[in-house]
Amino acid sequence: MRDRIACRDSIFLLFLMAFAAVFQPGRALGAEEEEEENPLAAIDPRRVVVTMGDGSQLKVRLAEEPIVVQTANGKLSVPAGDVRRIIFALRLTEEEKLQIAQWIKTLGVPDVNARKAAAAELFAQQARAWQPLEKAAKEGSTDIAKEAEALLDKLWEVVPEGELTGNELDTVETPDGKIVGKIAAESLRIQTTQFGELKLKLADARTLRSLALPEQEVVEKVDTKGAQPDPGNLKAVEGQVGKTFLYKVTGAGGGTMYGSNPYTTDSRLSSAVVHYGLLKQGETGIVKVTIMGNLPSFVGGTNNGLSSSSYSGYPGYEISKPKKTRPRK
Repeated sequence: MRDRIACRDSIFLLFLMAFAAVFQPGRALGAEEEEEENPLAAIDPRRVVVTMGDGSQLKVRLAEEPIVVQTANGKLSVPAGDVRRIIFALRLTEEEKLQIAQWIKTLGVPDVNARKAAAAELFAQQARAWQPLEKAAKEGSTDIAKEAEALLDKLWEVVPEGELTGNELDTVETPDGKIVGKIAAESLRIQTTQFGELKLKLADARTLRSLALPEQEVVEKVDTKGAQPDPGNLKAVEGQVGKTFLYKVTGAGGGTMYGSNPYTTDSRLSSAVVHYGLLKQGETGIVKVTIMGNLPSFVGGTNNGLSSSSYSGYPGYEISKPKKTRPRK
């Protein structure tokens, strides 16, 4: 009898312990589910990633001081903890503006090497040269306009659209909305693990995003003109060496596949785009295919959950993202 009572008491004690673990004081029902649904909620919003003018990124922490924005309706003070994203305006000195203007002027000189050098310098400026090049494409001489258009197309390929347009003012995003104006300071105080507190020059930065904010999915506008349905494989056009095609493809798995870009022309295109990482399985998009002609070898491998085999001496094709469409004004 005593053993049964002791056993009953032990079971009752275990029950109380389990009850206490589930219903802790101050813990609301469904809190675990809420945390799982919003894993970013616990992240300090002042931890940010900054994209610099050269495309590099820094992970730092904003100092605990407000960011003052001069707007059309006066100054607004935004607490650092409320900042979720900033798209910085371009800040060019008069000297930089003159240098860019000189490079654009050089695009029209007879010296081919000088034109190439100027074009390289302008391309290196990326978003900083965008607006002057747009103006040159509209108002410059025929030679300058032609070179400027070519540079605009190249820049459109490598710089996100949001960083090329609408950049005369800073845009500060908070949980309550967006503030458009000019940040009053020339720099922001940031804290780094390696070097302590530093100043971030706004002229050197493109964007800032709080790690408490999900990264935006970039939807690129691509040239879909002439895109054809998925042909299955490229055997029918393998003789058209050097020619490119656009196909609308839905990523899939399985099927014949040899190589790792280039692929053999009998390789299933919908599997190749997944294998190479252009699309996910079930995702539909436009892909560019270039016919390569006979190639000596194809190297297989496993990528993105799909495997391809090696092969030798066969016609091949290469896949890539199509050119993004730059709107003409």
